[in-house]
Amino acid sequence: MMKTARTFSLSKPKASSSGRKLGMRASRATRATRCGAAAEGANSFQPNLKGSLVNPSGARSRLAKPNALESATKADIEALERAVRSEAAPDASPVLICGQVCHSLTKEREEIILSMEDFMQDKVYKYLKPTEKCWQASDYLPDPAAEDFIPRVQELRERTLSLPDDYLVVLVGDMVTEEALPTYMSMLNTIDATKDETGSDDTVWGKWTREWTAEENRHGDLLNKYLYLSGRVDMRQIEV
Repeated sequence: MMKTARTFSLSKPKASSSGRKLGMRASRATRATRCGAAAEGANSFQPNLKGSLVNPSGARSRLAKPNALESATKADIEALERAVRSEAAPDASPVLICGQVCHSLTKEREEIILSMEDFMQDKVYKYLKPTEKCWQASDYLPDPAAEDFIPRVQELRERTLSLPDDYLVVLVGDMVTEEALPTYMSMLNTIDATKDETGSDDTVWGKWTREWTAEENRHGDLLNKYLYLSGRVDMRQIEV
């Protein structure tokens, strides 16, 4: 009764060597154009600032020599970042300093996210529960410490025999989505208005991100263990 999850492979036509070279040149040119990173506000870097660059969106950015930042103090770098962001146009690209993203949002978009904080507290926080009141995957699965663990697993496997393959496909898709939660959290922590600087920030978005991730992770745990015990899918194939 073992069912194997199907996998799909998308292949692309191989590019010619000349096409690859052109693509690499274009990529380097794009990175050079978008690498903005200095401003008049950082006085200690005035001698090292190069001329303004104009990116395709028309927003101004500035480029600082990497070696000019190697001897910089933390205060110098922070002053530089503040000055760059204060000059950025509403449609500016992410601000980069020495290849590192310093700001990932425009002023306009950051204000939109910050304006949602009251909504988050009033309408969303009520769905977050204290840890001691949260359900856990083990609440819905056979207890491995119980004497009847093996018979209960057998009962679970017998019940899943009647599940159509379409249902199993949906469950696998849900499980994979839930297990990708660390990726979503990492993404949110790269955005200016939502990032959790310390991993325990007492901010609206920091608190919600942590608790939402924990909630969704429990969904993934339950689905993974259920599918594993059911014997209806090839877990190795799914994991690969």
